[in-house]
Amino acid sequence: MQNAPHLLSGMKFMLRCSFEILPLAITIPHFWTAGIVVLISAIIAFRYRKGAVARVPIAFLALTIFPLGILLIGVLWWEACAGRTSEWEWQFMVMYAALVLQTVLAAGLVWRHRARIWLALPFGLAATLWAAGAFFTSTMAVTGSWL
Repeated sequence: MQNAPHLLSGMKFMLRCSFEILPLAITIPHFWTAGIVVLISAIIAFRYRKGAVARVPIAFLALTIFPLGILLIGVLWWEACAGRTSEWEWQFMVMYAALVLQTVLAAGLVWRHRARIWLALPFGLAATLWAAGAFFTSTMAVTGSWL
């Protein structure tokens, strides 16, 4: 339990950094790839929206799971990998997998909430942008190379 205050303060710092880095996250290919997938899902969902049932959009909270998980990986491996030039490849693979899962989740939620496409699309894109920002922040933490 000694690491609890350190973990909490590190998570707050990483969370703040992930939001501050969003203007830079717009430029990375991780966001553009995910954004294109979510937009394609929205275009297809828009065509089939007439038969959709409007659901309560509480499921959009699920879009926070993967960015928070990515940030947690960054916090947990921040000091363990600092100064190393390798041996952090599996952390990158886990973070990439979380990005892919975030994209699938965002596209699925846009499809599921196609009756409210005007609400689902901005939430889906914002969640993928935040996931890209979380990835960017966590990669800086894991590699120990901060901007």
